[in-house]
Amino acid sequence: TSAGVCAGSSAGVGAVMKKPDRSPIGSNATHIGGTDTKPQYHKEYQRKYPKDTFGYYMLSDQWEEELLDKMRELNIYKCLKQYGPMSAMLAKRWYNAPPAEISRFLQDKSRKLGDVFYKRTLLPNMYGSSVPQIVQIYNTMTNCPTTRTVMKKGKTYVGVGFVDLHQLLNAEFIDHDGEDKGKPTKFVGFEMSEIAVARAIIVEEMLSTNCSPTSILQVWYSSSWSQKTNKLFMSACTSFLDKYIAIDLKVWQLISWWRKESDCKSSKPAWDPHLVQSKQISRLCNLRYKIDRLDYARYLQTGYLFGSTEDEFKHGNVTMYERRGDYKIPEDFFDIVSSAIPHDGISIMSSVTSYLTSQIQTLVQLVTSKDLHMKFRVAKLDVSNRAILSEIRELNPYSIDWSNVPDYMPRDDFLAMAKACSIDGTSHTVHFMNWPTVVCGTSLLDYENKQQMFNEIKSEWSDGFKRRDIPVKIPYICRDGKRANFMNKSDAVLGVRFYRHFTTYVFDENVDHFVVTSDPATDIYNPFLRTASPVLFCTFNF
Repeated sequence: TSAGVCAGSSAGVGAVMKKPDRSPIGSNATHIGGTDTKPQYHKEYQRKYPKDTFGYYMLSDQWEEELLDKMRELNIYKCLKQYGPMSAMLAKRWYNAPPAEISRFLQDKSRKLGDVFYKRTLLPNMYGSSVPQIVQIYNTMTNCPTTRTVMKKGKTYVGVGFVDLHQLLNAEFIDHDGEDKGKPTKFVGFEMSEIAVARAIIVEEMLSTNCSPTSILQVWYSSSWSQKTNKLFMSACTSFLDKYIAIDLKVWQLISWWRKESDCKSSKPAWDPHLVQSKQISRLCNLRYKIDRLDYARYLQTGYLFGSTEDEFKHGNVTMYERRGDYKIPEDFFDIVSSAIPHDGISIMSSVTSYLTSQIQTLVQLVTSKDLHMKFRVAKLDVSNRAILSEIRELNPYSIDWSNVPDYMPRDDFLAMAKACSIDGTSHTVHFMNWPTVVCGTSLLDYENKQQMFNEIKSEWSDGFKRRDIPVKIPYICRDGKRANFMNKSDAVLGVRFYRHFTTYVFDENVDHFVVTSDPATDIYNPFLRTASPVLFCTFNF
């Protein structure tokens, strides 16, 4: 039996753990420029999975491309040519803002580094013109590491754009003294995607019937699942539908449709198109240990998670890939991997499995004991939807998490919306992913002497890696802290330089108090960070 993504390091809960191969780069390395080393992850994969020729050639192509990237760094101007004409690069750099607005901003003689181009027009289709406007765009999992949160029992927490309940999955539930002591914690989620709401409902149903953490995690994150998980999933669908709870019609139709059994083969073709992304494969060269490189490379080929062998994956995850007519945003489970997750000394996947299993067990206990109540609603929030904003306010929210909603609306609209939902004492959490596209100075393209700036960036990157003791904080990262693409490294370092300009612009003088709760200068070294620049996690109140 061939080992799946979970073999050795990522074996399913209760599986026999073999001694992992924690060989560093070592003999599987190619020397670049004398002292630099690069793991030959494509050959490692070929030895482990000799029958998967497609996977090998895909990894091999990216490995060779990364060799060229290293040589291109010697002449940044030649390297930039691979990205096309400057007009196209500027359009992408400023997040496809109208050319006239970009031109006015760049030609403004008073413009300086750190200035915010946040008044630009937001285009209706933020996912690119290749996606037809008639299809629904949806996510099934969050796309960045989430921070650990504390939830007080008896309080009400609201999640806007909750996607996959990551707020609950990363929460620490604590008792407190006060009038709400002894009461259940309430979580109310608002999400514009019917698919996300339907998935959350089924996950809650599985939690309430004390399903195994492995099965819940397979439904939550894996492209396919086991026969056992399939039975539990179908049972959860049937159990919920038999309750005749009033829900959105499309959500009910989705859950009804999911009840049908799905063949494992049906998930594989839907997974393939999301694999050929160089930014995902390039993460492999940043992983120190062979076991982590193999786990991640195999995941990119199959999407399998939380199983003991690949043979156990018999059914495609219908909640992810079999909704005909919708556009599935390419997703990657490893996007959620945070350097804050305790490493168990075995592997990344083993560490994540242990952490998530423990969190699932806590949720099962809270739900079955009725100490945690959940409610989900399909809704699109905007500043003009007063009814929904008033509804949230009437919940007396102790805290509201906004996901990265403000990435897609003007600052003033977001703050007005947040204030309309607040009562006295409401705390707000939010994260920003697209913020570098509106701050001057966060891209190499913003500088006249690009080669000189890049030389400074390389030095700053190396100094930060040593000064912040990154190998201790992120034990699975390569000891030289490389990133495959020179633009990624540039965006990361420049993002750390200028992120406070952005948070000051958004919050200063607009809220009573705010704080950046993440550590951008450390986070940029996380090899699984989806964005090159740091994701900014903030807390604020009015």
